Amino acid sequence: ELIERQRAEQALRDSEALYQSLVEVMPMSVCRKDLAGRFIFVNQRYCSEFNLTPEEIIGKTDFDLHPRELAEKYQQDDRAVMTGGRTIEQVEEHEPIGGRRVYVQVFKSPVYNARSEVTGVQTVFWDVTEHKLAAERLYASEERYRLISTVISDYTFSTAVQPDGRLRLS
Repeated sequence: ELIERQRAEQALRDSEALYQSLVEVMPMSVCRKDLAGRFIFVNQRYCSEFNLTPEEIIGKTDFDLHPRELAEKYQQDDRAVMTGGRTIEQVEEHEPIGGRRVYVQVFKSPVYNARSEVTGVQTVFWDVTEHKLAAERLYASEERYRLISTVISDYTFSTAVQPDGRLRLS
C-alpha cells in the first residue's frame, strides 16, 4: 500500500511539473481565478504584462490590475463561463493600469475539480493588436475602393493628350 501511494504521489508531482513547464514556455499569458474572481495562478508571461511578480498578483482581482470598465467586463465574462460551464473565445481590449491599450485574443474556460464542480475560470490570451489594426486598415481601404468604384461607374470618360502636352478628359 505504501509503494502504491508513493507511485501515485510521484505521478501527481510529474503531472504538476508537466503542466507548469507547458504553461511557462507557451508564448501566451495564462491565469486562473477562483469563484470569487481572485487570481490563484499566473504564468511568467502574464506577470510580464503587468511588470509584477506572481506574489504581487495572486490574491488580487481584476479591479486591482485593470481600469474599472474593463475589470467589470472581465468579471462578467468570468461569471458567464463559470455559471454556464461554457468557453468564451473573442478578441477584446486589454489595458493594465498604467499600461498601453492592446487587443488580445482571449480563450476562457471553466476549471473543474475531480467531482466535476466548477471551481474557477482559466484564461489564456495573446496580443493580436497588429493583426486587428491591419484588418481595420484593410476594411477602410476596401470601403474607399467601393466608394470610388461606385462613383466612377456612373461616369464614362476618355483621355487624349493635346498638342501642348495637356491631358484632355471628355
